[in-house]
Amino acid sequence: MMNRYFGTLLFLFCLFFSPVVVFAAPITIPPSLVEGDSYRLAFITTDTTTATSGDIATYNNFVTAQANLQAELAALGTTWKAIGSTTTVDARDNTETNPSNASHADVPIFLLDGTKLVDLNSDLWDGTIDNQFRVRSDGSLAPVGQFQWTGTDGDGRNSSLGYGQFALGTTSGSSVRVGKNSSTGTINWVQDFVDNKNNTRSMYAISGELTVPSPTITMFGPSAYNANTSAMDATLGVTGYEIEDFEDAILLPGLSETHSGYYFNLPEHAGPSAWDGSGNKALFFSGTVTFTLPPGVRSVGVGFGFIDRNGQTVQINGKSAVDFSVLSGFVFHHNGRNGYLRIDAVDGAPSISTVTFSSYVELYSLDHLALKLPDDDGDGFSTLVDCDDTNPAI
Repeated sequence: MMNRYFGTLLFLFCLFFSPVVVFAAPITIPPSLVEGDSYRLAFITTDTTTATSGDIATYNNFVTAQANLQAELAALGTTWKAIGSTTTVDARDNTETNPSNASHADVPIFLLDGTKLVDLNSDLWDGTIDNQFRVRSDGSLAPVGQFQWTGTDGDGRNSSLGYGQFALGTTSGSSVRVGKNSSTGTINWVQDFVDNKNNTRSMYAISGELTVPSPTITMFGPSAYNANTSAMDATLGVTGYEIEDFEDAILLPGLSETHSGYYFNLPEHAGPSAWDGSGNKALFFSGTVTFTLPPGVRSVGVGFGFIDRNGQTVQINGKSAVDFSVLSGFVFHHNGRNGYLRIDAVDGAPSISTVTFSSYVELYSLDHLALKLPDDDGDGFSTLVDCDDTNPAI
């Protein structure tokens, strides 16, 4: 329990350095996905256009311009297509979501608030969608019941029944099909009623295929070690991280490990392979050790020792193993430090939840495990040490 004096100071710090409330930005990497997963994004345009053109490029250019007004969407470098049909081009072909075309990427489609619109291409054109199609390019919600130009029937073909009577830019009258953004259980999301093509309305937009990026990996050579831990952390880019020094068998709150193999010892004297600690201790193992991390970790660092051959791997979030011992900067040394590895989640990508180290015919040490934890309330403290005395870590 904090003493009264420290508690008062901490309260004043939290009071004067409270976070500024900001509006949500569009979510471009759905939180339910992990690195390597493929997906598409979709949104409703904020601005409006007429439906007089019979050229599908007019509408694709319109939604692309709308996407590029949002920095987060422009940064994706993807294509954007209108979910719309002209008399000559069907929406399911324009957007490359035709269930009958094997060349079209069959991936889930998400809205810009992270919710899923549909699972697959066939799901998009089966008459129903999973959630209301109301999210704009900036992540805000369009009004309930708003209508968008589609020129499209529920199966993704031009309206009506593939003959184009109500398609975008129709010359068979002045009526063009619209969809209702609050409909989910019927085809009305894309095929509701018709409106005069000279009026202005928003449109639905969909991205090209995207892939969740993998974390970046950086290796620092053993020369990065410094007995001055603060100076070393600055060199390694882990200043302000929570540090597990493996000087005892008690791990940081929220950090746990599982291991297999013939050897595991925590702590053990590491001598010249230690990266921190007054006792020069570290974790030694042969086999496999998996660290399950506290929620929200965006970056992980760890130092290696006693490795004198390649084939030593790391897995991040259970994905493909990477041989870290062949990375530039790593130095083989059977009785000393080899290098320091830092793993960084890409902005917007999922947090790092597990890290697995595997040894190949080797007994080696891990030390100075650094975790970048979230500061959810912006008070300058991580979730392990926060501005309240209800947290058991204090």
